[in-house]
Amino acid sequence: MIGKDDACKTVRIGNIRMKMFDRQVRMLKNMRHVSNPRKKNLLSLGALEAWGCKFSGIDGAQKATKGFMTVLKAECTTNLYKVIRSMVIGDAS
Repeated sequence: MIGKDDACKTVRIGNIRMKMFDRQVRMLKNMRHVSNPRKKNLLSLGALEAWGCKFSGIDGAQKATKGFMTVLKAECTTNLYKVIRSMVIGDAS
């Protein structure tokens, strides 16, 4: 289980499209889909960092940028950052 130092099995690797806070659709490539019994969708900051994103945050708000483009915004709720107004379009393949 995630958060208990147990390993998660990668089911597949693929691309996902996400409709973000600004209604733009972003394609995240080579994302890993792991089996998760809690049915939560998690996004790895390490994967975004490898994609070239930089992170900044203050007062429970997090922002990921790539160059001058804001890729995503998130807010802290119960010690987890939740992406603001995102919707996954399609699925990892």
